[in-house]
Formats: sequence, C-alpha cells, structure tokens
Amino acid sequence: MEERNSCRIHTGRLMEIRVWAGYRVVQDVDHMIAMMDAEFARVPEPTQVVIAADWRRCRVLTPDVAERANAMLTRSNPRVERSTILHDADHAIGMLQALRLAREANFPNRRVFTNSGELRDWLQPILTDQELQRLDLLLAERV
Repeated sequence: MEERNSCRIHTGRLMEIRVWAGYRVVQDVDHMIAMMDAEFARVPEPTQVVIAADWRRCRVLTPDVAERANAMLTRSNPRVERSTILHDADHAIGMLQALRLAREANFPNRRVFTNSGELRDWLQPILTDQELQRLDLLLAERV
C-alpha cells in the first residue's frame, strides 16, 4: 500500500500532519498546502490551531522542495499558536534541514523534536484532554 501525506483536524484545534510519503517534489508540498488550507478554513478566525507534524519518514529535501516547504511553514504562521515537527534523529541531515526550515520560517512557537515525549510536554499546556488523546495516537504510530 502506498504511503500518503495527510493533514486533518480530528479534534478541537489540533492539526495532525503525517508526512509519510515525504516531500520528494514541489507538488508534494503544494498538495500539503492545499490540505492545510482546507483544514484552516474549518476553524473560524481568530482561533489559532496547534500543529503536530510527523516528519519521521521525511528525508533530505532538494533545494526547490525546501524552498517551497519554507513558504508553506511561513504562510501558516498567522493561524498557528504552536507548531511542532517530529523528526527521526537517525536521519541527521534531514533533521538539520527541518531545524533550518523552522528557523527561517521566523515563527518562535515552532519547534523541531526528535523525542515524542518532549514534543508532548511542550504542547500539553495548551491542549485539551481530547486533543492530547489525539496527539498521543499520532505520536504512538510506528514509522
């Protein structure tokens, strides 16, 4: 079965992003932008969402894909309270690239983690119990 990227708000304002197919080409990022836009449209302004993105299967991005990913992160900033990217520490170059993208998106409430417990601890204070349950499901998924 082919792995796909997904983006969905199942509970409250927690946007769950799974980058299981990776971002291989610019169109992969464009597809994620479209999914994110659809989910943002479901949340009335001025409510901000909390993003938990699982990039553990994401590998090194080509320069053009990285540029588009930066645009994706930057454009979401106004609608986001906190944003996280969970990356695989075993893929150091990809992780460093994610750190760079997060920094260049210029949003102080976006962080990259390699430890799911630390990610959970950082989001816990702003999530409801139901949102935490959904986050736990995302973090428990095997890559």
